[in-house]
Amino acid sequence: MKERYTVNPFPELALNEADKASLQDVANEYIVSNLDLCMKFINSGRKVDPRRWKPLKEKE
Repeated sequence: MKERYTVNPFPELALNEADKASLQDVANEYIVSNLDLCMKFINSGRKVDPRRWKPLKEKE
């Protein structure tokens, strides 16, 4: 398969060690938060709150 992008259009991001650690902490917080939400969804029988979500399409 041919690569979609052969050259990265973005410049290299230069971060010091403290900034790298801080950025990783933020990313980990988002991951943990979303995993918690995902597990709540799975444990609730994969039901969503109809006040927050509306169906767009149903399988026939």
